[in-house]
Amino acid sequence: MGLMATATVPIGGPFPTLVRVSAALADVASERIDRLVSSAPIPLGQGFLVHGVELLRTLPLNAPHQGLAHGDLNPGNILRDDSDGTTGWIAIDPKAVIGDLAWDPWPLITQVGDWATTTAPAGRLAERARLVSDLTGLDGARIAAWSTARGIESALWAADRRWWTGFRGADGKLARARAWAAAATTLGGD
Repeated sequence: MGLMATATVPIGGPFPTLVRVSAALADVASERIDRLVSSAPIPLGQGFLVHGVELLRTLPLNAPHQGLAHGDLNPGNILRDDSDGTTGWIAIDPKAVIGDLAWDPWPLITQVGDWATTTAPAGRLAERARLVSDLTGLDGARIAAWSTARGIESALWAADRRWWTGFRGADGKLARARAWAAAATTLGGD
């Protein structure tokens, strides 16, 4: 039994759908591939980038677990809450979307340990995805696939700013995305 809480989210409510958000990210990523790959001072791997765009376009279309996702669930957005005398946690600064709940874990389980200087091996990332899967009932392979797609989109965002190297640069973000892609394969996904 997972720990996922569910609530009915009204159709047409104030939150965008992940289908729409992800399609827009795919459009921007595709434009960046066309504009940046040939002139990049580092190898970007066009085929891998295109794979990320395909994931952004297809993953939200067949989500088995849908609901209201936080959208920016990174460790800096999760705070300890002792306001009622018990210890709990609160997530702040949401970029809420309605859709595939496997969209959410990527920043939280990527930004662990020395993530800013070292790329976690695919096996460790697969373990993290399995742990989240066991706790929430989400598919670990989908979590890893979303992590791949979001990592590629993030790398293209960095490349668009001409941040080519380093942990915040396109090469660091692509290394993490490639590790996530290997984790997805290990978990039985794309």
